[in-house]
Amino acid sequence: MFLGSGLSPSWDSTPPCLYHSALVHLSGQNFPTESYIKRVADTKLAELLKEFNAAKDTTPNLAAIGFRTILSLVIQEKAKRVNPTSNTATCTDLAPQPMIDRARNDHILSQDEQRFVNTFVSIHRDIYDLVTHRPGANNLVDKSEVDAMVDLLNKLLPSIIN
Repeated sequence: MFLGSGLSPSWDSTPPCLYHSALVHLSGQNFPTESYIKRVADTKLAELLKEFNAAKDTTPNLAAIGFRTILSLVIQEKAKRVNPTSNTATCTDLAPQPMIDRARNDHILSQDEQRFVNTFVSIHRDIYDLVTHRPGANNLVDKSEVDAMVDLLNKLLPSIIN
């Protein structure tokens, strides 16, 4: 629908399942390919997405740690589009929870996007938080847990691609 049309996707008018279908159709995988990632304007975010994509199946713990920064950068990139002068768009701290809080306060994410992020944080926070902040072998990420991260990124990324 929006792919190749030059139209910016709107989460408020298009069901999220259509975006997911478009991503899967475009990439043929569960996560965007190089050609899709090239459409991300922020160079750091694009590079981290490439590295996340390469690491997610072989080094899930490193992917989980990188996901924290990726999520913050995706939210910030969305903020630059929605309200370039907002606290979310201009902040330099990429800690995920403060970034999520700023986005909520600045009304950066659509209702659906905010719901996706809130659900992910409430259910899967341990996926990326414990591996980063807690010692011990029982705080490691399994490859299957990375799927939840990929799912959230697939829901958020369409709103920031060029």
